[in-house]
Amino acid sequence: MWIRSQNRKSLTDCDSFAVERFFEQYQVVTLSSRSGISVALGIYSSEEKALRVLDEIQAIVESKQFCVVDNVDLGNYVLHNGVQVYQMPQNEEDF
Repeated sequence: MWIRSQNRKSLTDCDSFAVERFFEQYQVVTLSSRSGISVALGIYSSEEKALRVLDEIQAIVESKQFCVVDNVDLGNYVLHNGVQVYQMPQNEEDF
């Protein structure tokens, strides 16, 4: 899943996420399986806000629609129906 960071400075292909506490703030991070380093995607003033963002990401992942294309010689292929990019929301007071 592609995620655009809260500050709009990075576009990252992410496959796992977590909420981590960083001083008095909470970050939604992606966990890089290649480097083992977590990359902050958005920073929120409360754990509740960060978890709501994680809930939104989960809902998008669960609602992906796929189509199956049959290839007689090579079997079945599953293709994603379009590319989604999720924009991390700002840390708004009413969020």
